[in-house]
Amino acid sequence: MKKTLLFFAVLLGFISLNAQDNPFAELGYEPKIATLSNGKFNESFDNDTIVQIGSVLFNTKSKQIVAFVVTDTMYSEATLEPDIVSRWLSPDPMAYSRCWVSPYNFVQNNPIIRIDPNGALDEVFITGPDAEKTTAELNKSSSLEITRDASTGKLSATGEAKTDADKILLEAIQSESVVVNLETKSEATYDSKDGSKGWPLVPGGFEGSEVVVGKTVATQYLNFEATVNVAGIIGEEPGETVTHEVNEAYIGGRDYPGGDYSSAYQKSHTKAASADRVKANIEFNKDTKSDPKNIIMQGRKTGTTTWTEIIKIPKK
Repeated sequence: MKKTLLFFAVLLGFISLNAQDNPFAELGYEPKIATLSNGKFNESFDNDTIVQIGSVLFNTKSKQIVAFVVTDTMYSEATLEPDIVSRWLSPDPMAYSRCWVSPYNFVQNNPIIRIDPNGALDEVFITGPDAEKTTAELNKSSSLEITRDASTGKLSATGEAKTDADKILLEAIQSESVVVNLETKSEATYDSKDGSKGWPLVPGGFEGSEVVVGKTVATQYLNFEATVNVAGIIGEEPGETVTHEVNEAYIGGRDYPGGDYSSAYQKSHTKAASADRVKANIEFNKDTKSDPKNIIMQGRKTGTTTWTEIIKIPKK
């Protein structure tokens, strides 16, 4: 059956060579050949006149579909050829941005740890109970127009980055190699993935990164209340503090992939701080006596004498 079909395909291809190149010329229409990369990559087939693309036989000389490959449905899926089974009916419209994987793949062939709820690129996410307030402050202080997908938490940015911090932020949002997960927490502390517990969020917690299927996933925790208080102590907008936390995580994933707190935090923090608008150091202090129920984390700008409350940590 396949041999007969191929014979007719070749015959049709020969006939089409003698036909006009553009069958719609008389209507004044010039058809476009669809490509996945919009001309960015070479997608021509120079070796064969008749090539199979999925279930289609395509004549590369006349640029016409000459036949379709018919799969015998009498057989079960288990006996079908592997290149026919479980395929998408159309290629990924964003395939040109990920030329290293098949345009017909799903979640880079790893559905255990990856999701793709909207088919978009996945680079910076803000999640947790204060995600909306955090994004609003981030947008308010930025020269960019930043929006957040409510269903996925993914950030998008438009406009021109006018500050050094915003340039790093825009790079993080547009990156295709580093994913930043900024998780907001209502708790005053967090437990690290390394097993240590009770780290204070004043205002953020650097969790390092891990390399997963060709991408680096960086994680950062943030307490919104502490963010507002720290920003007030330093003398910057809360959104600028959020930008620092995102940039810190991104730089950690970009420059020190797979690094943890001890190996990557200080270097990532220093690089992110060098781009901050306000260059100020902050000192921290634990007040364990004035409140019988809570440990009060305090802060002050270096060179000043007054301590300001950042966040309360319930005593055990």
